[in-house]
Amino acid sequence: MMVMFVFTMMVMIMFTMMIMVARAVVVTMMVVFAMMAHILENYNILYIFYYTYYKNIIN
Repeated sequence: MMVMFVFTMMVMIMFTMMIMVARAVVVTMMVVFAMMAHILENYNILYIFYYTYYKNIIN
């Protein structure tokens, strides 16, 4: 009985985390589409920014 309760709690937590991640992805994509004109204008600046950002994460 206790094992089933723990298993159900784990499934609920995983389901909630998946919903939160999906919501964050949708919001991020909406922001990206809204700023598409600015991204196309300042493409070089954004490329340098993302390059340094990922480089800092890796190192």
